Parts: sequence; C-alpha cells; structure tokens
Amino acid sequence: MEARRVDDVRVSPAVIAAAVPSATPERLLWRRTRFGLGILGISAILIWWAKTTIGANWPLLALPLIFLAAVKFSDGMELLQRDAEQSGLAFKRPDTLFARPQGNSRRVAISDLRVGDWVCPESEYLKHTRRIRERREYLESDYKRRLEEHAARERDEEARFNRELQEWNRQQSAGDGRHPGPAPQRRLFDPPYTPDLPELPEPDTFPILVLHTKGKEDAVDIWCMGRDVFTLHPDDFALRIDPDSRITAPKEATEYADAISDLLLLAPTTWSKESALTKTLRQRSHSDKNIEHAIRACIASGFLLHGRKTGRRRLDTLPRVRSLLRVSHTTKRERQIRLSPLGEAWARTHLYPMYPEAIPPSRDTMTYNFMIFNAPVSGSNIGGVGNTINNGQSVSLADLAAATVALLDAERHRFSEATDPKALIDALEELRSAINESQVPESRVKKALGVVVSVAGNLSMGVAGNFIFEAIKATLSN
Repeated sequence: MEARRVDDVRVSPAVIAAAVPSATPERLLWRRTRFGLGILGISAILIWWAKTTIGANWPLLALPLIFLAAVKFSDGMELLQRDAEQSGLAFKRPDTLFARPQGNSRRVAISDLRVGDWVCPESEYLKHTRRIRERREYLESDYKRRLEEHAARERDEEARFNRELQEWNRQQSAGDGRHPGPAPQRRLFDPPYTPDLPELPEPDTFPILVLHTKGKEDAVDIWCMGRDVFTLHPDDFALRIDPDSRITAPKEATEYADAISDLLLLAPTTWSKESALTKTLRQRSHSDKNIEHAIRACIASGFLLHGRKTGRRRLDTLPRVRSLLRVSHTTKRERQIRLSPLGEAWARTHLYPMYPEAIPPSRDTMTYNFMIFNAPVSGSNIGGVGNTINNGQSVSLADLAAATVALLDAERHRFSEATDPKALIDALEELRSAINESQVPESRVKKALGVVVSVAGNLSMGVAGNFIFEAIKATLSN
C-alpha cells in the first residue's frame, strides 16, 4: 500500500479542537447563566412546595437572589469541563465532529478511505440486511416465476384462439348453408401483480477518525466516532458516503492544534494525575488557556478518559462558596486521566502515518518508531520540527541515546517519581557525556540505557516515550 499524508490517516488536531467552544468571557458568562437557571428551576420547585405548606408568599422573593448568587459564585471553566466530560460519555453521537453528508453509499476499497469519510464495513451491512435481501430475492424469484407462467398461459391461449379461428373461417367459407356460430373470442389473463419489495436500509455509517495500520500487516484498524473499532483487510470493502466537502476546522480552532498534538503524544496510557501532564505541557511553552481547551476537547471527543470518581466534589463548581465553607478539596487538575484506545491509535498514527515496510534488522541497529526531540522541546516539535525515526529507517545507538537525553530533559520535573532519582540523573549525565564524544562508547551507553529502563520504566511518558523505551529494550536484548 502506498504512503499517505498524515491528515489522511488521522483526524487533524484542529478538528478535535473544534469539538468544544473556546472559553471566551462571553461563553463563560453564558455557561454560568445556564447553571444559574438550573439552580433557579430547582429552587422554584422547592420554594413553591414551601409556599403551599406554610401559606406565605415571601419565599418567592428569594428566587432572584438565588439566581444571581449562582451566576456570581459558579466557576465557568469547571462547568465547561463537566460539559466536556458529559460529551465524552455520550461521544457515541457520530456528528460531534463531522456533519453527516447526504447521498447514496458506494463500494470502495480500503486504499480509497480517508479521515472524515462516513463508512460501514460491507460484510457487516450484508450480515445485518441478510433477511431483507433474502425476502427480496424470494419475492423477485416468485414474481419472475409468475411472469413465466403468465407468458405460458398467453402462448397457450394464442394457440387455442388461432386453431378455433381457423376452424371457424373454414366452416364459414364452406358454403354448405350451415351457420358456423359466433366467432371465437380471445381470453385475457390479468398480469401478475408487482410485489412490494422491502426497501434496503441505508448503511449505518460513521465518520473515520483514525486509519491505523496493524504492524507489518496490510490490515487496517478503522476507528470511527460513534462505534467500536473494526478491521479491514486488503480484499475487504467498505460502503462509503462521499462527504459534501473535506473537513476543515474553523480558524479560531487552529491555535489549539499544537497543544492537542503534544497532549495526545504525551498523555499517559495508565491512570495518572492531570497536574503532571499539565506541568509537562507548560514546559513545552503552551499557555494555560490552550492546555485547558486541549484537555476539554480531547475528553469531549473520546481521545482522553477521565477518572469520574477521583478528585471531584460537588462544590467544585462553586469555588467561592467552597472557600467560605473551608471545605478540603482537590483541584480539577488532580483528577486522573489517561489516553483512551482511540487516543493511543491517534498518537501512533501521528508518529507513523506511513504503511510499514519490512526491513531486516541489522545487529547494531533497530527498527522501532521513536522521536528525536530538539532540545529544548517546544510547541510542534513533537511530530513536526523534530526528526521522526520510524521503522523504515535504521537507527544508530548514538541517535537512540540522543533521543533518550532529550526525552529525559523534557521530563526532568518527574524524576522524583522514579524508583531511584539519583541513579536516573547520573544515567542522564552519562548519556549526555557519551553523545558528545567523537566515538560513542557502546558499553557505557548501553549500561546507562539499562539504568534508565530499570529506574524510569514506571513513569508514563505517553506514546512518544513508549516508543523510545521499546527501542531501548530491543537494543539491550541484542
């Protein structure tokens, strides 16, 4: 299969950013107002019940004050975050990111699929419509049989009519004075009725988010919004509704694209504190505004999962009331988050959009995907300015050491989470010293890499970090 552009095989970060609105002052005020209206409705019910109980009208005077207090003391950002979490739970709606196109579906091969196409596996559609198609085939074959029977009766009637007409003409022309009787009549037969065939339903299509090639196979995992992942092989087909136009993100969403790329590449694949990831993104020169928006957008569109039962209190939406009551709480950045399987597929496809090539590994090189970061790492260096080494290229030990140094420098603030922070720092400096030498000392580098794997292996550094750790383990096993 031929290589394709990265935007053809994974949804653009700018499109993901458009899943949630920007946290503008107007948007925050409107969200707080909606929250106030909800509190007002609940309060009105309770006050109306109190009014009917005590028979006084003065409790109604508290309704405007309750509404204004709810608007004033609520946290708009926390409310937007909760909206994103609710959208993430209900992201089965396929039109969250893409508008459903109009038109008929057509059969296409997997090489013709692109992100944004609304597709359905042909085998799945055939399975779901089997009874309808069998019913249609039966009615059509029965109609064809009745047509043939009708045609046979018409032919028999035509032969009978011709024989009787010839005999009647012969008797009439005989001249023996006998009347031949009335002329024969042709009998007419009603044609068979046309069956009312059941209509085949339109395929239940969903928009493609990621086309993830499976290792060195030609099979492709197709991740769609609104349904589970499915796999197609080269000889399989899909039913596609051509989009009215290719998906483009609004201009205001493009400013969050770099933050979303870095977030999905560095987000942990196991449950981890959101504050650690936020700190890492800040060190990559992303503003708090962009980080907040990126996290909300990725949660709302299903690329990130959040721990709903950790780090969350009812009063988080009312921070001023919470502080007045001196309630002990954890902030929202202490919630647990991790990449979803969809997010992992997106990150791997972003790092490696091309179809794999089978290359026999040599003894001193490896063929794993990982990133060589430009230190200091910033903005779009991940998958952009940085040099990407994929399994179509041989990677030297020096390149692997340089990539490890860049990754550890970017994650230095998390060394305290390692099992032996001092040993990790010593290994980092050993690697830094080794890559600056004209001849890279193989034994020293491998020893330092072994320390990094054993000491920092429990740190979750996202998909980009996983590539490097997998590459290190492969090198040490040679």
